[in-house]
Amino acid sequence: MSARSIVLALALVGAVLLGFWWFGDAPPIVPDAPQTAAEQADAASSAESAAAAATPDPAAPVTRQAKVASGQSVRLIRMPRIDVPSPPYAKAYQELRENAEQLPPAQQYQLGQLLYRCRDVASDETELARQIDRLYQTRRHEGWDVDDPPAEERNLRQGYADCAGIPGPARQEYRDWMRRAADGGLVEAQLNLMFHLPKAEYCQFIEDCTPAQARFMVQLREEARVQVGKALDNGSVKALRTVGGWMLNEEMGTHNPMEAYAHFHAYDQIQQAAGREREMTLMLEGLRRQLRPVDLSQAETRARELLANPNCCVLTR
Repeated sequence: MSARSIVLALALVGAVLLGFWWFGDAPPIVPDAPQTAAEQADAASSAESAAAAATPDPAAPVTRQAKVASGQSVRLIRMPRIDVPSPPYAKAYQELRENAEQLPPAQQYQLGQLLYRCRDVASDETELARQIDRLYQTRRHEGWDVDDPPAEERNLRQGYADCAGIPGPARQEYRDWMRRAADGGLVEAQLNLMFHLPKAEYCQFIEDCTPAQARFMVQLREEARVQVGKALDNGSVKALRTVGGWMLNEEMGTHNPMEAYAHFHAYDQIQQAAGREREMTLMLEGLRRQLRPVDLSQAETRARELLANPNCCVLTR
């Protein structure tokens, strides 16, 4: 209530009391009856409910309407951040793993992320000693050159302490839980599964791959296409940028600058509507120079179709 409203209310009460006094009919002052314990509990519960209703749930998406540069109205859906529990991980692992099959996809994703942190960490003292010995002998760890073995040794020991209590075989299940979360419709899992590769012998260049390795890489690319396609259908903004990039990468599909332009253009309009910096300006300018006017017109139409996705526009970062 404003200060002016308070003053007016006090003046009105004063006038009423003055009127009662003037006519000699002032009402008796009756004290309030004390509340029972049940009434006090009900009042407290109502107050807590009102406070909870007034406080936004940090785990709930935040939605607002916006208008993009093309004039279309879109719904911006900002998803809550999904954090990995802090180390040491054993307690969080036990809590998540206990009923993991029944957990919501976001918590299954957390479990997968937690296990991913421990996937290469020694599961016992003997393995840790062997890793450290190999580190100093080869100055390499997990296929990477190591410039500072003592610093890397400290990292290995810290990782060992962080992951203590998590069974060794369970640490390799990280992708299973992330895939469950993706199959459960979690956009973050659909987008990020491809960055959490299974442990395997990979070839750096396609010409160096064995036939089995080449087939395996094809399977992983196809899985990535399927999962990111689901994220795009579910309204993911980040998927627009990813698919746009794939349209310029022949390994991930057919080279299609028109589709790349459409996806990048839709993505940048959403970024701008969300109050973020546009990221694809230079890319769009380059593609604009490549496309014929008729192709550019089709790309603009395609961008409007992407923005018309009823699930658009899910922001995960």
